[in-house]
Amino acid sequence: MTKHRKNTKHRKNRKRNKHTLKAKGKKTLKGFNVTLTLSPIVNYEDESDFYIETNKKNLKVIKAWYETTLQNQKATYLISDEKLKVTNNDDKDIIEIKFKVTKPENVEKDLAIQAVLKPDERMEYPLYIDEDKNIHINNKAGLKNVFIEGKKIKQTVTNIYKQNSN
Repeated sequence: MTKHRKNTKHRKNRKRNKHTLKAKGKKTLKGFNVTLTLSPIVNYEDESDFYIETNKKNLKVIKAWYETTLQNQKATYLISDEKLKVTNNDDKDIIEIKFKVTKPENVEKDLAIQAVLKPDERMEYPLYIDEDKNIHINNKAGLKNVFIEGKKIKQTVTNIYKQNSN
């Protein structure tokens, strides 16, 4: 009888050790990979009118502006590894922005996405537009201030995990 109890006790310890081993290989959420496809919305300073301008020349200027303004967002919204490109979707030129959110909370991810869609919410970094609807980074006489935000076309989010070693 004593021998039987010892074997049972040993078996229970062995089962507990198996569960401990499984826990060592568990993955922990580290952050998010985000891809946003957007069409820029150009808002006039006086908010009297807005339109979506999608010609390639303007998108290249807007892309350069996005690259600069996202640098200002990096520390606040824990964004890293951002990549931007002008691409074509259904015969419409758009901007695709890929970045990582380096904090695992959904709230941080949502704030980062909003910051990318509206990188100049306080309207501190205007672009400028001429009467031919060409957008410029530098101000010249006769140009109107405009502000950019992104109209989200598509969003893809994947989790980034780190493997626990303990």
